[in-house]
Amino acid sequence: MSEHVVVATALTPIVRVALEKGRIMSTDRRRSPALGAIVLWCASGAPAFGLAAFSFNPIAPGEITSAFLRIETVGLTAHQFFGSSQVNMVTLFDVANITSDIDLSNDLFGGTVFPAAAAVDQSPNLNSVLSVAIPASFFQVLGTGRIGLWALLTDTDDAQFAIDTIELIVDTTSGPVESFYGSTNDGFGIGHPDGTPLAGFPSPGVLPSGSTGTGFDETVSSKNIHVPAPGTAMVLLAGVGAGVARRRRREGRKS
Repeated sequence: MSEHVVVATALTPIVRVALEKGRIMSTDRRRSPALGAIVLWCASGAPAFGLAAFSFNPIAPGEITSAFLRIETVGLTAHQFFGSSQVNMVTLFDVANITSDIDLSNDLFGGTVFPAAAAVDQSPNLNSVLSVAIPASFFQVLGTGRIGLWALLTDTDDAQFAIDTIELIVDTTSGPVESFYGSTNDGFGIGHPDGTPLAGFPSPGVLPSGSTGTGFDETVSSKNIHVPAPGTAMVLLAGVGAGVARRRRREGRKS
């Protein structure tokens, strides 16, 4: 998996605080002779084995005809980079093999660097869907029905936006398969019609910050997503480490 580094420098104060609370640090996957496992080094957590962001029944090879990732937001202005720091990114990966991934960031955010024009500009209250086609090279992973999500979404204008849903759509010869992460397509929890400006946003009374506690259907500055959860990796590694230690003690007693 490619390395993602986010450094919160020279940003507006609100955006900087958001990034510092949930920044993605570099990840280093090293094969440890002692643990015999892949070790993930991270500050706020990197993708780990375990649960999936998108789950559905496995799809037989050759049945997938196309696939898309859709992110519905309101009020989002998103440059991919602030200087050399990547502040908006989206990657899908195979839960069973995290080195098998597809980075959709350039397709979604166009490689734009602040303060140039942003590829995504919904300021102040426009509502639309960010949609990207998933390459056929990733269809085999999609067929497993267990897909991980690693994403950072940050507003680079006024540090205020909201996410309605993140949806994976897999078109097959038998019809579409849909899977949602975070929230279903419920109009930001208030039944707001798709594709129409949200009146009053981002005033405090419209999708107030902290109202859901999930980062969906509420105003946020930045949303950092690691699914499977980083805690899964720590539990896994702790268990493997304990098992290795016990085995070594038994081997020591035998020698």
